[in-house]
Amino acid sequence: MRAWTFFLSGVFFFVSGSPAVADWVNLKGGGSWRGLDLKKKGKRYAFTLETGRVIFLDRSRVLSVVKSPRDEKVDFRGEKVTLREQITILQREDQQQQKEALKHLYKWAQGKTGADEARNLVLELAADDRERYLAVALSKKRNEKVRVLAARQLAAGKSPETARALSRAVVRDRKRAVRAASMSSLATREDLDTGELFVPHLYSSERKHRVRAARSLERFPSAKAVPPLIVNLHAIWADFGRGYFFQGTQRSYIKDYNLVSGGTGFSIVEVADPEVQTLATGIVHDVDIRKVEAKLYARALRNITGQDFGTDARRWQKWWKTTDAAKKTP
Repeated sequence: MRAWTFFLSGVFFFVSGSPAVADWVNLKGGGSWRGLDLKKKGKRYAFTLETGRVIFLDRSRVLSVVKSPRDEKVDFRGEKVTLREQITILQREDQQQQKEALKHLYKWAQGKTGADEARNLVLELAADDRERYLAVALSKKRNEKVRVLAARQLAAGKSPETARALSRAVVRDRKRAVRAASMSSLATREDLDTGELFVPHLYSSERKHRVRAARSLERFPSAKAVPPLIVNLHAIWADFGRGYFFQGTQRSYIKDYNLVSGGTGFSIVEVADPEVQTLATGIVHDVDIRKVEAKLYARALRNITGQDFGTDARRWQKWWKTTDAAKKTP
């Protein structure tokens, strides 16, 4: 099929020797994707390809979208169907294959009977399919061993979505073993843009997520993390808190007796009233709750910038405004 690209009034149009059968997304620098349902997802687009796969494109990469006639049909397995019907069939088949792959992965991770065969079946999958299914397994709140295995196997992954799944597990997974395996796989990939994946987590409402993201940025520095790190550092000192808890044993004992008089008009009675006191032994832990978090932010900032203003948010902010990096960072 021959194809040409024409420029008219600032928009590229795709024209082919045969009628287009889908929406075409034309990219800056060349290249086109065919599929349906281009949707905005933050700073990216989600786009469903004709194969049923969903990909994510940076909005800055998309040059134009060319719509095709609604009544067009495509040849699919000897029949004429709409592109949406083709995509639906392929997605159902992929979901079934994913379900089977997760079963094999579970058996492999558990070391049950047939684990070797299950391992081979997973490894025999097409590389891109295996990578997607492993990322799904890593994101599911199921067996810890399965997630650890998935994280380790994803060390060989190449796609940006794999890196995104690993970084999310590093920050949000509830098990330390899974977080450690995910971090190790990210380190193996050695992508220069890995640090950027942790920046959104610095805005999390969960303190533990922010802390883990800051720790990860020490390993994968990114200039884009500087503004939110400074903001978080400032927020800590603007709303600083302290807390403590007591760990120990408390015992009661009778220190003395006091005589108490009482009775009626015909008799007087003196009663020994015990004086009870308590004795506590243990440790009082006085903790600066947010101080550790502040030091983590300061350490990440130092690692990224090479500067050291400690936990002084105002000095960091003043310095950042004078740098060229601040002008380039959105």
